[in-house]
Amino acid sequence: MAANPIGTNPLRLGEEVREIQAGLRRSSGRSRFEIRQAWAARPRDIRRALLDYQPEFVHFCGHGKGAEGLIFENEVGKPQLVSTQALSGLFELFSDQVKCVVLNACYSERQAQAIAQHVQTVIGMQRKIGDRSAIEFAIGFYDAIAAARTPAEAFRFGCNAIQLAGVEGHSVPSLLLKSAKKELLQTPRPISTPSATTFDVARSEGLTLADVRGLTASGWTVESIMQATVQLDYDNVPGLDERSEGSLAQWIEIGECNPDTHALVMNSNDEIVGYWHFEALHEDLFTKALRGELEDDEITVDKVRLFCAPGVYNLYFIIFCVMKAYRSFRVSRMLLEALLSRLEEFADAGVFIHKICANAYTREGIALCRSLGMQPLGPHRRMGDIYYLDIRDSPLIKLRPRLYKALSQRQPQ
Repeated sequence: MAANPIGTNPLRLGEEVREIQAGLRRSSGRSRFEIRQAWAARPRDIRRALLDYQPEFVHFCGHGKGAEGLIFENEVGKPQLVSTQALSGLFELFSDQVKCVVLNACYSERQAQAIAQHVQTVIGMQRKIGDRSAIEFAIGFYDAIAAARTPAEAFRFGCNAIQLAGVEGHSVPSLLLKSAKKELLQTPRPISTPSATTFDVARSEGLTLADVRGLTASGWTVESIMQATVQLDYDNVPGLDERSEGSLAQWIEIGECNPDTHALVMNSNDEIVGYWHFEALHEDLFTKALRGELEDDEITVDKVRLFCAPGVYNLYFIIFCVMKAYRSFRVSRMLLEALLSRLEEFADAGVFIHKICANAYTREGIALCRSLGMQPLGPHRRMGDIYYLDIRDSPLIKLRPRLYKALSQRQPQ
């Protein structure tokens, strides 16, 4: 389904549809697919196409307008906005039929989130996406579908296709799964037990601590957790780009292999409203981070250290992010307690953290690093300021006598 009304930026929609058709028709399973098209689509054309063709996949290519909706055409070919609520209501009527919706339009993630309440797999775009990137994503996605991959797997092929083409935008597509939304959890498994006062006050406000393992046991997927955290970053950390954020596919792989490197704050609506994320890096990459030369998109699963054996590890703090509406002493204290508890758990297992490095992008990030006693090393070569801490010298660990004793007895490296 395509719409490029008069007065909107021209898109190469014909090429996108042609490539989708070619990918499906070249596959050995081509007999399983039947493709129907609706050009210059008007709002009523959506309903009629769903009724007439009864599709399992619905692909829209065109323009989005963020929270306001998607842009279709009116009777004379000019733009007509279809609201997020209207689209969600329409797909609710077809929830037993449609299995996957792809909104290959700029700023379409809001519509994807709404439709994901009713459809198993929905893909939208977090931000603006270029013509070439949108086409490459569609090619990679449907090539994988034609090869009998699941839509969630095909999503990763689509993102990788953008990278392989050498164009920007591989982190713009956003994957939403209906299964990740259902009754997510009533009480997330706490990462540990913070101090009674902090935890009781937070609980009274509907806030709880969780980790990746607890959420996946309660109905989330690693994909949905990482998608939520990436979106939280872009919504609340000014100036992020693909180099400093990394890609969704990258963090999914790391989250699956290293689930103990996140702590998450959940509100009463089972939304992630704050979190931290660190990774242990090999010496060469950690040294690069200290020099201010490391970009987050370089932190791939083959370059992090897995906590699989006792020893000394150095951490790179990738992010500490809290939704603006939830920033407070209590939430910061919850996340700090979660960090100290995690370091204590590691030390009990013979995993000792000595050095910590972080790149602070914002004034809030700089304030947090200083509050934790981290020392400035200099600017990052492109964006941010580098901070460093030897945890053995930090007064913070004295808040946890067991951790302090374990680190004090450990021989210096």
